[in-house]
Amino acid sequence: FEDAESQNLLEEGAHTNDEEDAAILLSHSLHYFPKGAGPGTFLHDILEWCVQQGLQHLVDNPALLREQLSRRCSTRGWSDWVDTLEHWILALIRLPLPLSHSSDGSDSGDSTSLASLKTLRPELEFWFESCNVSTRVLDKLVTQNTFNGADRPRVDGGRFNGMLKGFIDLVFEHNGQYYVLDYKSNVLGDNDSAYTNQAMGQAILDKRYDLQYVLYLLALHRLLKARLPDYDYDQHVGGAVYLFLRGIHAPGAGAFCDKPPKALMEQLDAMFDGRATAAEVAA
Repeated sequence: FEDAESQNLLEEGAHTNDEEDAAILLSHSLHYFPKGAGPGTFLHDILEWCVQQGLQHLVDNPALLREQLSRRCSTRGWSDWVDTLEHWILALIRLPLPLSHSSDGSDSGDSTSLASLKTLRPELEFWFESCNVSTRVLDKLVTQNTFNGADRPRVDGGRFNGMLKGFIDLVFEHNGQYYVLDYKSNVLGDNDSAYTNQAMGQAILDKRYDLQYVLYLLALHRLLKARLPDYDYDQHVGGAVYLFLRGIHAPGAGAFCDKPPKALMEQLDAMFDGRATAAEVAA
């Protein structure tokens, strides 16, 4: 009887430990990583460091990543997140990212992992002159040429006049085409199923990230036009990839991709250059 009772106690204890381990694992899921601007900046900074070190190099030498995470997390009181972050980032680096989903839901099947990329540049800074550009006209053009004209919040009226400056999280080349990639730490739900293409697209509209990535692509368009012989937007630009970091284990790997039409880039290029008035561009 004593042996049987002891065995039962051991089994109950093991069961309790399993539940506790599962609860700890759930509480440290990437979906429960601290939210807000501070944690978002933390993730951006870590990923920038990863690109600078060499992504494949970190896959081959994960101890380097762990040491960096341990040091950075310890200063924030996040030491118990090191395991989760290490697995999360290594999975992100190795994961094949679809590059062909667009706001209309189409998919040509192209994909690549970040670790396999040979040409990439983190935190690309851009500047370009703005000649009395109306934000309302910019908003109208972007709305007409993305997401099939879907409704979205309107921007306040105003004008860009002077130098427009920005930073692109990552620019990379794949199969002869160049992409802009932006990391997003937005929380869309508490599990992978929340990160559907539709949900990510709606988040982009709600936050007006469509305006952001169009300006990023305009900066890329101008850069490539100045540097690539025989440059053509349709041939050389792959589009924008908005990577929702908490959704990397969802079916679409948390990647929302879009490529606005060439005509939009040319209209905006002329408008920012002052070669066309707002009325002419909007006509």
